[in-house]
Amino acid sequence: MFRFSNVYGRYDNDLHRIELAGRNEDQRSMQRHLLDDDIVAAIAGLEAVLPDNETAHETLAWVRQSYVSGRSMADAFTELLARMFSGYDLLITSSAHPVVKRLGARVVARDLDDAEIHENLVQRQTAKLIAAGYHEQVTGRPGAANVLYEDDDGRDRLMREDGGWHLSRSKRRLDRGQLHQLLAESPERFSPNVLLRPVVASAVFPTISYVGGPAEISYFAQIGCLFDAHGVTMPLAHPRVSAEVIEHKVKKVLDKFGLELEAVHQPYDKLASQVIRDELPKSVSGTVTGLRDQILEAYRTLVAATQGIDPTLQGPLEKARNASHKALADAEKKIVSHLKKKNEIGLEQLRKASVNLYPDGKPQERAISAVSYLARYGPAFIDAIHAEVRIELDAAAPAWQGVACG
Repeated sequence: MFRFSNVYGRYDNDLHRIELAGRNEDQRSMQRHLLDDDIVAAIAGLEAVLPDNETAHETLAWVRQSYVSGRSMADAFTELLARMFSGYDLLITSSAHPVVKRLGARVVARDLDDAEIHENLVQRQTAKLIAAGYHEQVTGRPGAANVLYEDDDGRDRLMREDGGWHLSRSKRRLDRGQLHQLLAESPERFSPNVLLRPVVASAVFPTISYVGGPAEISYFAQIGCLFDAHGVTMPLAHPRVSAEVIEHKVKKVLDKFGLELEAVHQPYDKLASQVIRDELPKSVSGTVTGLRDQILEAYRTLVAATQGIDPTLQGPLEKARNASHKALADAEKKIVSHLKKKNEIGLEQLRKASVNLYPDGKPQERAISAVSYLARYGPAFIDAIHAEVRIELDAAAPAWQGVACG
C-alpha cells in the first residue's frame, strides 16, 4: 500500500489514512509509478472524511485535477504543489527531468569510477562523527555505490564485485564498460542515493544555501568530503522552518488541562497518566507519597535493627519491603484507573488533541497532509503561515569553507 494522505475526519477529529493499492515489494521510483483507476476510490475516501464546505470542495478539485490516472505519482504531487503555491514565486523542478539527469550524469560517472575511494572518505568522516559523540546519519553498506540503477523491475543498488558491478536484488552483472554505456544512453535510469543526491543537486544547480529538514541537513556533516572529491562547492546547510498548527479547539483542551505544547510530545497513555496524577486530590497523592517514604524508612530501620540477630534476615526483609512498595503502587494504579473512568470525556478530548499535535508519536508536520488544513481554511492557511515566517540574519555570515576533509 502507498500512503496517499493523512487527514483528520470531519466528524470524529481522528487520524484517517487514505491509501493506494500497491505491492509492498514494488521498487519503482515515484516518477515511474503510474496512477491507475484506484486513485478515484482514494479521492472518494478522502472526500468522505473531509469537511463538507466550500474550501474543502476547492481543495478536492485541486486533488482531482492533479492526481489523474496515467500520471506518475511524482508528477501528480508536483501538480498539486503548483496549485497550492500558485500565488508565490516558486520554481519546481524534477530530479527525473531528462535535462537534469543528463547534467548530473558526470557526477554519477565519477562516483562509479571512484566508488571505493569515496566509500573510504565517507567512512573516515563517519568515524570522526561517532568519535565526537554523534550517531551515524546514514548507515553505509560495504561495497555499495552511491548510485541506484532502475530497470523494468524497479530500482536496485549497485554493488562492487571483482572489478565490476552487480545489482543487489537481481544479481545481474555489469562490467565497467557496460555501466558507462548505459549511463551515456539512458541517464534517466540512474539516480544518486541520499549521500550523493545533494552533490548532484549542487553540480546541476550551483547552490549558495541548502534549506532542508533535520534529517536532510544532518547528512551534510557526513558527506562534505564527497563534495570535495567531486570538485563541487558545498552549500551552507540551513534548517527549514518548523511549525505546529494549534487549532482553537485544540488550544482549548490544552488550556483546560493547563498543558504546555511540549507536554503533548509523548505517547498518549503516558500523557493521560501524568494528567490524571496531577488531578489527584492532595490528600491522596500526599498520603501515597508519605506511605512510600514511611515504608522505606521503617524497613531501613528494621534491617539495621536485625543485623545483630542474624545478617541473613536482610534479604527477606528487603523482599518484604519491595512487596509493600508494589502493593502501594497497585493501589495507586487502581485509584488512577477509577479517576480515568470518572474523567472519560475530558480524556477523550485530550486524546484527540494528542492525535492532532503528535500523531502516531511523530511531529505533526511529518504526519499530517496540508490537504487536511486547506480543506478547513482554504488558501488563506498558506498565506497565514507565510506571514508568520521571518528569516533574519543577526550578523554577516562568516566565510563558509565547507566540511574539512583531513
